[in-house]
Amino acid sequence: MKVAVIIGKDAHELERFAAEQLCDYLQRLFDIYTRPTQDLPPLTEVLFLVSSSDTNLSIKYLFPKLMEIGKQDIMWQRLYCQDFEKEDLPVSRSILLIGGGSPQSTLWAVYELVEKWGVRYLLHGDVLPEKSRFQLPDVDLVMEPALPVRQWRVINDFACGPESWGMADYRIVIDQLAKLKFNRILLSLWPWQPFLHYQVKGIERRSATLWFGFHYPITDDMIGRDLFGDEIEFWNPDLPYDANYQELTTAGIQFVRDLIDYAHKRGIESVVTATLTEFPPEFAPLLKESQKVRQLAELTIVPGAGTEIDDPILTDLAATVLQATVNTYPRADYVALGMPEFRQWADMYHKAWKILDDKYQVSAYGSLEDILDSAKVRIGYAGGPDRAVQEVKGDIVALYFYDRLIRELKVLEGTHCPDIKFIYSSVAEELFPILPYIIPAGGETLNFVDYTASRIVQRRDVLKNVSSSDIPCSLIYTLHDDNVGVLPQLATGSLHQLTKDLRQYGWS
Repeated sequence: MKVAVIIGKDAHELERFAAEQLCDYLQRLFDIYTRPTQDLPPLTEVLFLVSSSDTNLSIKYLFPKLMEIGKQDIMWQRLYCQDFEKEDLPVSRSILLIGGGSPQSTLWAVYELVEKWGVRYLLHGDVLPEKSRFQLPDVDLVMEPALPVRQWRVINDFACGPESWGMADYRIVIDQLAKLKFNRILLSLWPWQPFLHYQVKGIERRSATLWFGFHYPITDDMIGRDLFGDEIEFWNPDLPYDANYQELTTAGIQFVRDLIDYAHKRGIESVVTATLTEFPPEFAPLLKESQKVRQLAELTIVPGAGTEIDDPILTDLAATVLQATVNTYPRADYVALGMPEFRQWADMYHKAWKILDDKYQVSAYGSLEDILDSAKVRIGYAGGPDRAVQEVKGDIVALYFYDRLIRELKVLEGTHCPDIKFIYSSVAEELFPILPYIIPAGGETLNFVDYTASRIVQRRDVLKNVSSSDIPCSLIYTLHDDNVGVLPQLATGSLHQLTKDLRQYGWS
């Protein structure tokens, strides 16, 4: 069978890749051998036109439907001779336009068609059906995403997870995430990891490690010892083992850049986290009354509970981290500013609230007393009322601190990314209503409600409180957690219920 796959002369790199993927699957599924071309062949039985609304001028002119769909929408449409002007008329029995509202969605449209042919996408690879007779879909299709943000977290913080993966592992997963129509990765970077270098007031960062500093020797009596070659300790294959700080961090930064770049090649945006109130211990001499972080291994320091919210040293440290993040990773699409898991810096919440209220009138959406009272009776929260209240207090302090850095001090002016967009992550649920008035323009929220999907379902009413009509809001789905394990998260019914709720309430 003679099949042609046509792309525009000004096709985006992602559209070219989409056309190549279509050709690869035609070969794997139907033994049809063809490659993308820009020229209409004189004779062909089947013609595929691969394009987004941005690129192929002839398709723009002929098929206004492609111009009307949204940026994330995908479509395929059967075409007929009357759809073409005479000089462009291809001698083909069947013509299929495959496209989307952007180059990314054009790639998704190809993968949707391939899935229609029976292929199923898993994180480690494809499951192919038995080879069968080639046929085009018998109906036209237009699809839009149920949730605009579909994000997967990478790197993280344990040897059992993606902190131990090298790029050879990530390429496979990212390729599959693109097929599953994910459009973001969240690079969860921790302040003790070797992915950021900076110095403040003459003190230079000089310590870094992986997986909280734990070590996993590979010994001769281990099952599967031969799988690890001559290695004596389990380690990320792309980072130098037993290297000094400079060597490890240089390799770590390049690793993160490679990950961001590869995701972009598959139409996937990247979000890089920046931790602005937690630092390696070498900076303790600068920060008066600092305390060890209340976290596994206690590798970093945080401000003391009563540290002033405008403390100049803390401000310098945080500003330096934020500037170093955007300058080190200028190709990142967003920076995520999160809340500590345990809010140790919280005593100045009254002062922070008053300043925020004077500036944004946040009391119009609930008084401080009412918000704290709500936290005391947070229903079904495993952490208990004291932790819930502490979260609110600590997050009020952090929200003021971030606002001062970004909007008042404008610490990103003069950096590589002065207009980077921010995602505020894991803010206490009682503060959801005020976030649209505090988060910088173009920002979003990434929300943590509880550690497991089943727990969130038990407290689903909180999902109604997010101002999803004012700012894009996403929810963290936990598929595996260090203190939960994978088995409790196989309750797909809970994930399904949450997805229905997010759609109902307009979440992203």
